[in-house]
Amino acid sequence: MKKYSLIVSFLLVCVYSFGQNRFWISAAASNWNNTSNWSAVSGGAGGASVPTAGNVAVFNGAGGRNGNCSLDIAPSVSGSTINGYSGTVDLSGFTLTTSGPNTFTTGTISNSGVAAGLILSASTTTTFNGSIINVDVSGTTGNILFNGSTFGGIVNVAKTNSTADNGTGNNTFNGAVTLTNTSTSQLQLGTANRDIFNVNMVRPRDHQATMIAFFSALKEATDLANELSVALGIPVKDLSDTEPDEDGDPAELDSATPSNPRLQGASRGSPRQTNIPPRLSARPPGSAPAHP
Repeated sequence: MKKYSLIVSFLLVCVYSFGQNRFWISAAASNWNNTSNWSAVSGGAGGASVPTAGNVAVFNGAGGRNGNCSLDIAPSVSGSTINGYSGTVDLSGFTLTTSGPNTFTTGTISNSGVAAGLILSASTTTTFNGSIINVDVSGTTGNILFNGSTFGGIVNVAKTNSTADNGTGNNTFNGAVTLTNTSTSQLQLGTANRDIFNVNMVRPRDHQATMIAFFSALKEATDLANELSVALGIPVKDLSDTEPDEDGDPAELDSATPSNPRLQGASRGSPRQTNIPPRLSARPPGSAPAHP
C-alpha cells in the first residue's frame, strides 16, 4: 500500500509541476517576472510561480485583469493563450518562446525594446484567432491556423504535422510572409474570408506537392499589395520560376494591375515570380486566352 501511495504522490507532483496553467491577474501594468501577477486559477490571488517550461501562460482578462504585461526575462513556456484579455504583452526586447498549444484571440503582442519576437517550438496547434501580433513570428508548429489576426512583423513559420490545416482567413499581413510545409498534408489560407497581404508572400523550397495557399475558396476576395508570389489553390512553384502562367500566355501576367481584384497591387512589367493557374488568370471573365 505504501508503494502505491508513493507512486500516486509522485504522479501528483509531476502533474502539478509540469501541467499547471498560470493566469495573469494584474489589473495594472506590471512585469512578467513577478509572482504577484500570476495565479494558479483564473481570476484568483497572486503568488503562483512565474510561468516557465511546463506552464501555459494564460491571459484571459477575468475580473477586468487586463493590465499590460512587460517582459523582463526571456521566458520559455509550454503554451500561450490570449483570449478575453484586452491589454498588451510587450516583449520589451525579450524573446517569448512557446512549445504550444497556442491560441491568440484577443489583445496585442508588441515590442518596445531591441529586436525580439515570438518563437514557436510546438508539436501541437497554434491558432491566430484575432490578436494583433506586432512582433516577428518564427519557428515551427505542428499545425497552424490563420483565422483573423493582424501581423505587423515578419511571419516565418513551418508546419510539421501531417493533418490538414484550413485557416478561415480575414488576416492582414504587413510584413514578409514565409510559410513552409514539411508535412504530407495541405496548408490552406482564407477558406472562408479574404486575406490581405501588404507585402509579398513567399514560399521557399519545400514539398511542392503539399504546400497549398488557398485564398477565399478561389473567390475574388484577396488583396495582394505587391507581386503575386504564390499560386492559388494548386501546389506552389518555387520563386526562382520565371516561366509564364500555365496556359502559356505570358501577356496575362503583364496585364495584372491593381484594378484586378485577384492581383491587386501587381504592376505591369514586374518580375514574374509565380505561375498563375489558368482558372485564376488575369483575363476578363468569359474571355479566351490570347495565344500567339
